Amino acid sequence: MIKFFRHIRKSLLEKNKMGKYFKYAVGEILLVVIGILIALQINNWNEKKSEKDKLNEYLVAFKEEVKGNIGRLERAEDRSDVAIQRTKNLIRVMNSDSAKYLSSKDLYARSNFVGPVTKIELFSSVYKDLINSGTLKTLEESSLKRRIFQMEREFENYDEIVVSAKKIWDDFLLPYYHEHQNVLGVWNNARKEEAIPITAFNNDMDAFVNNRKYTNILTSRIFQLTNIKVIANYMKVDYDKLIEDIDTYLADE
Repeated sequence: MIKFFRHIRKSLLEKNKMGKYFKYAVGEILLVVIGILIALQINNWNEKKSEKDKLNEYLVAFKEEVKGNIGRLERAEDRSDVAIQRTKNLIRVMNSDSAKYLSSKDLYARSNFVGPVTKIELFSSVYKDLINSGTLKTLEESSLKRRIFQMEREFENYDEIVVSAKKIWDDFLLPYYHEHQNVLGVWNNARKEEAIPITAFNNDMDAFVNNRKYTNILTSRIFQLTNIKVIANYMKVDYDKLIEDIDTYLADE
């Protein structure tokens, strides 16, 4: 093809047809430019397709991660609900008319059910990869894009609320037990055996029976556990909508 064009140019020069030669040269340049533009366009299209394919792969994996987190949030709700009911029962028993007849063993058995709050971690590896990869730049502004970006704040809110619930145990309940209860007795009772020789230390039952401070600490625990249920339910609803948006986007691709 190059030899063919070269032959035409040579023929025009030999025949001294300069006008036609220049027209032909301009036309040849235009063909070259058009070819380059077409090649660039094809390359740009291929790049965009590659970016979209990468985004779609991320969204499929991200959807599965979100589904996994919905299950974990349900576990967080269930666990918080159980802890709330146990705490309510403890408040009810310790402030009942018959509470003054409770023994130390009764106190051990009931307080054992009100322990530390453990956090159920949420999956986030795919989410972080999706954000850090820059792939979302190919996604047009939409409810899907907004939901994805607001997830980071939801993760932070969840962490803050769980930390607040954990602090009730760490900063109030545990120190209270250390001050007013024979913790060794709690340990032995929990193991159903005398793992360590029992001491003569007595529980300060007045610190637990019809005691305002102890009841307030337990009530604060209920408030914080309820907050975990609230944030977990909110995130589940939002994640369901997120999955719908992902499905809609992928179906249109």
